[in-house]
Amino acid sequence: ISFWAIPLLAIDLDFSIDLQQRKFTPAPIQKQGLSQKSADLMGKHIIIQFDRPLTDQEKTRLADAGIELLEYIPNLAYTVKLTRTIDESLINQHGIRWFGEIYPDDKISPLITDFGIGDWARRDGGRAKFTVLLHKDEDINFWSEEFERLYNAEITGLAKTINGIEMIVPELAYLGISE
Repeated sequence: ISFWAIPLLAIDLDFSIDLQQRKFTPAPIQKQGLSQKSADLMGKHIIIQFDRPLTDQEKTRLADAGIELLEYIPNLAYTVKLTRTIDESLINQHGIRWFGEIYPDDKISPLITDFGIGDWARRDGGRAKFTVLLHKDEDINFWSEEFERLYNAEITGLAKTINGIEMIVPELAYLGISE
């Protein structure tokens, strides 16, 4: 067996982002309109893609800079909580290749979008049982109360290990919940 140290720059990196609902290859960041785009996404969960794999040190520096990495998304991307605006110095310093929104359709299972709500999930009165998985930085108790208030949800279970809420809500409530 032999091992070779190949510089990362010599490798063609795959910049496609592979979500459960769509796969796309974003174009690198355009500097024009950067501050407005960043301001619009402030405080939201977004996707950030980097130009290389991140080290643990880089992940710590990103958190210190107001970018909390939550979950990895193939390839070289993460869902993040953005607590500051992204400017050109942050892009250059941390190798940010692209950033953008997580759309509502990105959050809905392909089983629902492709096949509809299964009969097994349907309940009386036009209601259905769903499991909502929250980002790891979200408070499961807060959101279960919000779903009760906003959608008259009947909470049937809290799965704290996966930050998930099982609930029965009106069938089309999933469209609002995904917003």
